[in-house]
Amino acid sequence: MSSVSLERCVAFPRLRWIALGAGSAAMIVCLIGAFFSPAAFYRAYLVAYVYYLGLGLGCMAIFMLYQLTGGAWGFLARRALEAGMRTLPLMALLFAPIAWSIVTLYPWAQPNASASEVIRHKEIYLNPVFFWIRAGIYFVLWSGMVWRGSPVRSCSRDQRLSSQT
Repeated sequence: MSSVSLERCVAFPRLRWIALGAGSAAMIVCLIGAFFSPAAFYRAYLVAYVYYLGLGLGCMAIFMLYQLTGGAWGFLARRALEAGMRTLPLMALLFAPIAWSIVTLYPWAQPNASASEVIRHKEIYLNPVFFWIRAGIYFVLWSGMVWRGSPVRSCSRDQRLSSQT
């Protein structure tokens, strides 16, 4: 048993360096792609961003459901859900490329978009400034909910549940 654990401990730092190299190579390929085709890069970035934002928001939704209903059903998943929720402030930083490329990503953000009759009726809601304000409000609210659900604030409840088992 100890030899397997020792082998894993020795191999783990090597695996980290391999993962770092693969991630760096992928980042370089993405930057090259962004240089040659920015529209395709930003569309792909938006899809990946929404996917990972959905993971963090999903963890927060399940965590809030657990907090609302109480009980011991989510006790084991609680720390994993909290870790997933804590990616949301990082997602606020990773929103910057989307905010910069709003004209490339969304047709309603282009300067001549108000010429369309459909866009003109939605101009109050569909404009870049209001988009940035809404995004800022969402991220402030989500970050506040992440802080509110931190494990430091709920240690007494965890101790109560763990003493029951």
